[in-house]
Amino acid sequence: MEHKFSEIVKVPLLETKVNIINKEQYILIMKAIVRSLFKRVKSIFIAIVFFIIFLLTWKLASNTHLRQIIMTISIIIFIITTVISIKSLLRSLAFDRFISEKAQKLQYPTLFVYRFYKDGIYTKNQELEGFFNYNSFQSIGVYEEGIQFLFRFKNSSIGWQLYKTYQADSFWMPISSLEKKEAQEVIAFVKKLKEAHVYH
Repeated sequence: MEHKFSEIVKVPLLETKVNIINKEQYILIMKAIVRSLFKRVKSIFIAIVFFIIFLLTWKLASNTHLRQIIMTISIIIFIITTVISIKSLLRSLAFDRFISEKAQKLQYPTLFVYRFYKDGIYTKNQELEGFFNYNSFQSIGVYEEGIQFLFRFKNSSIGWQLYKTYQADSFWMPISSLEKKEAQEVIAFVKKLKEAHVYH
């Protein structure tokens, strides 16, 4: 884990604190993130559409070369999107279980601190504290309910160390409990951060 306390003493570009009063509030905030992520995955609907196209082509189209091409493409896309949907559902269920387990371990009230600096972010809560350079992250996902900081594993010892210690490949910044204006400021700031550091 990378600590740079010389960076921490500087004035942050942005600081946000999320105060969680009790277990119920924590579960509510984090499960909102899970629901939001699963809603964004449209693969199951794409799979259904292409399965219907496959059936219609099989039943209605004449026995031509074009029919075979359409059927082949449809079934390939159906299989791919179905696999993506299943993987997304399994990840959602795993994250949901992780939330419940973590909620039991935390002592309430608990404070989550996030300070953004020019070179990285400092975060502190009951389980994780550290300063992480932005190049420590593979990606930063920005959603209305929260922000995900996904650690880089390739050519980085930080990601593997955190996974070994916390059994997690990322950490979240829940923002649904913030005031609307502050949440908008955080989202706008992190989006600019992503653009500056070419994160997707």
